[in-house]
Amino acid sequence: MIEKLKYFYLLFFLLNICVATDIKVNYNVERNYNSFEECGVDNQPVCTSFEDASNRAILLSKTSTSNNSIVINSDINGSTPVSLGNLYNYCGTLYIKSSSDNVSINIDGWNSTQLPFLNIEEPDQPNSTYSCTSQRHLNWDQTIAKININQEINLTSTNNSKSFALYFNRVNIYSSSSILMVYPKNLGQIYNARFTTVHFISTLGYNLKSSSSLFAPGSVTDYVPPIYVVGGFINRGMNIDNGTFLSTPFVFIQGGEIYIPIQKISNINFSVNPFILSISSLVTLKALIFKNNQLSTFIYLYDCNGATLFNFEYENTTQTPFYHRNKYLGLEYEDSFAVIKKSHVEIKDCLQSTLSLNSIENFLVFVENSSLSFAFIEISSLISPNYFLKTESSSVSLSGLDLSSSDTPIIGSNSSIFFFGHITFTNKSFCGCQNCSFYLGETIHDTTNYICSSNPTDTPTDQPTENPSTETSTQTSAPTSTSTPNSPKSSRSRNISIIISILGIASIACLIIFSFIYKRHKNNKYISNSQLHNHDKISSNDSILNDSPCIAVADEDEKAVSPTIDISVVAYEQEYEDFAQLEQL
Repeated sequence: MIEKLKYFYLLFFLLNICVATDIKVNYNVERNYNSFEECGVDNQPVCTSFEDASNRAILLSKTSTSNNSIVINSDINGSTPVSLGNLYNYCGTLYIKSSSDNVSINIDGWNSTQLPFLNIEEPDQPNSTYSCTSQRHLNWDQTIAKININQEINLTSTNNSKSFALYFNRVNIYSSSSILMVYPKNLGQIYNARFTTVHFISTLGYNLKSSSSLFAPGSVTDYVPPIYVVGGFINRGMNIDNGTFLSTPFVFIQGGEIYIPIQKISNINFSVNPFILSISSLVTLKALIFKNNQLSTFIYLYDCNGATLFNFEYENTTQTPFYHRNKYLGLEYEDSFAVIKKSHVEIKDCLQSTLSLNSIENFLVFVENSSLSFAFIEISSLISPNYFLKTESSSVSLSGLDLSSSDTPIIGSNSSIFFFGHITFTNKSFCGCQNCSFYLGETIHDTTNYICSSNPTDTPTDQPTENPSTETSTQTSAPTSTSTPNSPKSSRSRNISIIISILGIASIACLIIFSFIYKRHKNNKYISNSQLHNHDKISSNDSILNDSPCIAVADEDEKAVSPTIDISVVAYEQEYEDFAQLEQL
């Protein structure tokens, strides 16, 4: 149900054809024809409904080469249902616009039904539609549009007959919760997004909201957002003002592409829902003017291999208290201004016009299993004294950043952080990232000498267990005696001590050996002298010497030093020969 529409024209025409056929519509007269084939043109009665006019246009697009125009002049008094029906069979270009280029059509959805004004739905029965030879190209200045077709999956196709384009041009949309719904019949494919394109030109959404009755396709718990696109291309964005999105993002896009060169978003309460939630899509956001809003997450990117964000004006925005609701269509929300998961993203000066009136008490960026290139001119007024980046298993390149305003600007784990250009940071910049590698340019930066335990926020008892600073407290404590074996300096000291101990043991063993040899020599001398007097005592003395405990002690000491060589025996035999020669002299 569309209400409060006054005096506008609906124009259908084919390009590059000079002849025109007008189809006239007037709601203020009674119907005096049998079917749509008998109204609207030449001397026929005027059509009295949108549906009759659109069916007449479909018929003319198939049977005539003329440029077909439908002129509607009617006063919609607020109680008349307005629907063009299913326009899937219309071939050519369709314009639905106001009677003046300087006046926009106002569409008020405060009492509207879920019935789309414009429905483009492909029938399930094969061969039940007329095959167009030209692009289906539509432009309308109305409200909700639903597109449910078998979308193009040939990524290199140049067949324009399968291409579909929709234009919102100079439209004001009020109090709507579902502006656009695009989802394919052939689900689960990789789509050629440019073949289903939606353009927003000079379009304003005012007092928009999340739906409280219409569920998203395939869901029984999550409602459809105002813009829901699967496999399509959103070219440009609509300006929005004074809205509330308590249960959905504003834009949900999957398997498609979104390009917004400029857009204004103001006076919106997003609650914990992101402005844009993108899955497996190409995202480019430029020159966004974002003022006087309340939100927790601005953008959520999941599995997006190519996303660029830059040149934002971000002013007077406050953070919604984050609570763990915390999913939309299976994706878990994070307490961060920008959430990047399994994606490749470039952020460049996107908050260069940011003023200090903002309040972000969560992370500026949360990145997980992704690669992020991040270049800012100035962010200290935005994030101080809060965390700048939380990274999990990712590669992050940072340039032109002043990180000195936060005690622990980077936290997380198992990531590689690359600093390029002029970087300002404190020792504590490295303390919050467990098992992370830091690089200055391409050269790894040694962070082993940075002492982090002096940071009072690292004390586990001061913060809840899930707080990022608590995660690093046990990893960044000052070195103690129990950890010295792990440092290179303490390892050298240990090795020197071992060498000195070995040398000391060897010296003691040598003294024992020489003491034994000296005693042996004196015993031998005594034996040699006693031979002259008592030859029978030699064998007895030899037996005593061989059983002497000194030999056993020397043997055991030397075997402790070298278990494979009996040093005592070798030394004894050599020294005995030397002393025997001296005795003969």
